Amino acid sequence: MFAQLPHPPAPAAAAVDFASPPARPLRLCLVGGGAACRDLARTLIGRGAVWILDSDADHGVRGDDGVTHVRLDDTFSPTHRYTPLLSLGVYHWLSRQDFDLVVFVDQPGLGYYSLVARDLGLAFAHTTLAVQAAAGHA
Repeated sequence: MFAQLPHPPAPAAAAVDFASPPARPLRLCLVGGGAACRDLARTLIGRGAVWILDSDADHGVRGDDGVTHVRLDDTFSPTHRYTPLLSLGVYHWLSRQDFDLVVFVDQPGLGYYSLVARDLGLAFAHTTLAVQAAAGHA
């Protein structure tokens, strides 16, 4: 009844090499929260500027560790805890930024619309998107 549409290939993004020093400071964004996100931020801060997009952050605050915190609720209206709406807010905010690497850390679904937009060629042509699963969710 319906023809299967071919899935467009994802645009190739440059891999981030952590073994050698970067040619320029990287712009890195971690989307999520909790200990896994903070630990990853501490690991990456030497590679460049790090932002954490989180629902519990104080907006625009740069912590003692050099990480800039962005409050998810301040990036998109209306605010709601409904995951698809949060994911849409994350996509809209990220699509207006210029990051080298975005890591979605252990909050299921927050990267969904960003990954779909990348796969459709709508955004993130020069950004590496990654998902770090720190815990299982059913």
